[in-house]
Amino acid sequence: MKISAVVMTYNSEKHIVDCVKSIMWVDEILVIDSGSTDRTQELAQIAEARVVYNPWPGYAAQRNFSLSLCRNDWVLMVDSDERVSPVLAQEINTVLAEGEPGDIVGYSIPTKHYFLGKWMRGWYPDHHVRLFRRSRGIYPNRRIHEAIQLNGKIACLKMPLHHYSFANLTCMVEKFNKYSSLAAQEAKHNGEQFSLVKLFTHPLNAFVKMYIIKGGFRDGIAGLVFCLTYGFYVFLKYAKRYSEE
Repeated sequence: MKISAVVMTYNSEKHIVDCVKSIMWVDEILVIDSGSTDRTQELAQIAEARVVYNPWPGYAAQRNFSLSLCRNDWVLMVDSDERVSPVLAQEINTVLAEGEPGDIVGYSIPTKHYFLGKWMRGWYPDHHVRLFRRSRGIYPNRRIHEAIQLNGKIACLKMPLHHYSFANLTCMVEKFNKYSSLAAQEAKHNGEQFSLVKLFTHPLNAFVKMYIIKGGFRDGIAGLVFCLTYGFYVFLKYAKRYSEE
């Protein structure tokens, strides 16, 4: 089976080369750039990726645009700050070569998130469908947390994708501030009403799940900071929804 890998970028010069190197084994690498002002496009072209510029229309719309340009039916969706390890690449090639019984049209891949250079156990496995047949799916319009909607069965891979999104706390806070605003806007758009109960309970539940149940405490001070910050992100989602009442 031939595979097209898609990478969406914007000012990603720090990540794009390593990202492209990790997916050189696919049949096509397509970089969709939304107007980078750094060397992202240049570096991607040097790494022999096919680069297409498209003004930012939103997360879901940009992903659907990328699917329309892919030359192959099987698509691997990777962010610029993510890496596909050799063992994950081998697993992907194996399952597509051997096939599985039933109508499997997509595969969910676990993700290892890194903060301050450490893998955060509290956010693992964080499964997302990243490998799928584009002819059998579409990204429904959402402001954030867009996910492919597939017509068919989904299986799970074992090997993880490596995500290097949070180089430091400032980066993490900036991203969570942005994402919480988009999440609040999405909630308002969907008619979800503000809930005082959720404002208090959901952040606490998120922290307890990540830090205690999933073992974030084993990651030392970095794990504590990470889980507390994530809990605050959940709090911000509901607090910002209240501010838009």
